[in-house]
Amino acid sequence: MSNLDENIGLFDLDDTLADYSGAIGRDLASIAGPNDPSYSPWGENAQFIHRRIRLIRNQPGWWRSLEVLQAGFDVLKVARELEFTIHILTKGPIFATPSWTEKVEWVMKMIILDISQNG
Repeated sequence: MSNLDENIGLFDLDDTLADYSGAIGRDLASIAGPNDPSYSPWGENAQFIHRRIRLIRNQPGWWRSLEVLQAGFDVLKVARELEFTIHILTKGPIFATPSWTEKVEWVMKMIILDISQNG
């Protein structure tokens, strides 16, 4: 099979395979004050919420501990069964450089090791 004939499946990590939004929402709620507004990227307090998000994402182990999104893994399973070459895509936050390592560790644990153990 030439490269042009290869079926390639591109999967984003955050909010496709890993529950990034659920974790951010949970962690923001855990540090919210009683009068804090709900998160809105366009609200007048968005800059303060984004600073909290940065603090959350910089916690050691935060990225590594993201939960699996089952629907994304269901699609990944079908792509594997159809013999797609799988590529995992993600963006590492510039202010959370350990995220790169933890994202690789997450993929290794949840996807690569799963393949080797479950075929």
